[in-house]
Amino acid sequence: MSSKKAEAKKSYEEAVLELPSIIGTGDAAYILGCSSSKIQQMARDGQIPSFRIGAEFRFRRDALIEITGATYESLQRTIYERQVADRALQREFGTSDGASGNKPDNADLAATVLKALLSN
Repeated sequence: MSSKKAEAKKSYEEAVLELPSIIGTGDAAYILGCSSSKIQQMARDGQIPSFRIGAEFRFRRDALIEITGATYESLQRTIYERQVADRALQREFGTSDGASGNKPDNADLAATVLKALLSN
């Protein structure tokens, strides 16, 4: 149960980067945000790069990431920037979401995050 709670807190970027380099239809559907049947149809039609192992389609994770307009490196950068922002909010306001006794307004939150990102 605790591992499911930890998984629920993972961002899309973290979950995608933890996938193996060769993935099946379900993981491909997760990356591209559509159904498994749509992935199979696109693979059959040659709309997305794939190969077969027996009757099953397989996909290169990084090729699908690129279809989304991202790269492995850009996903890593997003994770890093989120971590920097969370640490800055923790230092400034006591929690990563800014929820504490003295609630900051959006301008305070934005200024803190921007300052942290620019200093790194």
